[in-house]
Amino acid sequence: MKKLNIADLPWVEGKSPKGKFHRFRKDISARLGSARAPLPDSGRHPFEIELVKLPAGAINWPYHSHSVEHELHVIVSGIGRVRTPEGESEVRAGDVIHHPPGEPHHMSNPSPDELLYYVIANNVIAGDAVADECYYPDSDKWATSSIDRCFRPAKVDYYDGEE
Repeated sequence: MKKLNIADLPWVEGKSPKGKFHRFRKDISARLGSARAPLPDSGRHPFEIELVKLPAGAINWPYHSHSVEHELHVIVSGIGRVRTPEGESEVRAGDVIHHPPGEPHHMSNPSPDELLYYVIANNVIAGDAVADECYYPDSDKWATSSIDRCFRPAKVDYYDGEE
């Protein structure tokens, strides 16, 4: 058994260069040995859980979708807005939101109070790596953990560079 108390974990701030995207996270899974954590292979588990705090007026991440990962958001306190292809929806304490693979999403906090929620996601493991990739529809780019980069694909002929 692995056990920890969330109150003992530090808040880790994440902020984009211009400040449009801003969040604080407690990475619960890393401390318990998740597949994404830089810990030895023994005892790694195939899910992620983190506690996220969005300040007033903040957006968590750019609008994105995951190739194979499911995300479940459990709202603990505050009022937020979730954007999906269907539009924007208000969320509040007690709401649970499921984003299946391929569904673009992000969350914002339009209120003057902090928004607090858990993110629970499955990790699909392929060999020694997490297989998930992200697509960002607003900027038409991809992110991949396998090369730790964002990129935009270019259309090329199937045999380009092969002969």
